[in-house]
Amino acid sequence: MNSSNKKFLAEICNELGDYYYKKFDYEKALLEYKSSAKVYLELKMKLENAKLHRMIGEVYMFLAEFKKALKHNEIYLGELNFQCLDKLV
Repeated sequence: MNSSNKKFLAEICNELGDYYYKKFDYEKALLEYKSSAKVYLELKMKLENAKLHRMIGEVYMFLAEFKKALKHNEIYLGELNFQCLDKLV
């Protein structure tokens, strides 16, 4: 699969994750968000991957899995911090 198709796959998984999230089907949302994050990581699209970790963290909060939620939110914030510092230099 070429990178254009992979990016499209990641976008579709993200949209499906959002759909399930809005329907309160957090287990399915989690699967889609994780799939999307994996593809973005393969494509080295760090900011998009970080945004997915934020959503994964939110889902884990709704599932009362707070340690996992914290882990994914830390990944998200760490990448944002890196992106901001990178722009300052």
